[in-house]
Amino acid sequence: MGLKKHRHKGLQLNIEIAEAKDLISNEDNENERVKLNPRVACTIFPKSRASSRKVKNSVNPQFNETVKLNLLTPKLNKYVKCNDYSILYLKVYDISSFKKFRLIRRKNYLVN
Repeated sequence: MGLKKHRHKGLQLNIEIAEAKDLISNEDNENERVKLNPRVACTIFPKSRASSRKVKNSVNPQFNETVKLNLLTPKLNKYVKCNDYSILYLKVYDISSFKKFRLIRRKNYLVN
């Protein structure tokens, strides 16, 4: 998992959702802006594509979901608006640093 460059297509991030209990809804504060790490910050547009697959965890009975999003200029956006989105604690795997970051994901792809 990591960053994969495409010419004139931006970058693709493979994002792994830890658990459904990490879900934080931000429907009340629509104008709230979340500060992200500039190295992996991204803007997810309403029409961005997302494909997911569920893998059953051997330790817990819950399902872990892996989501692939097509992002545009992720290194240039330091702030992301929370309109029509929900905040999830995601594991973002970057080439340079393997750390946890907080990103924004569509409501249509919530973890069951």
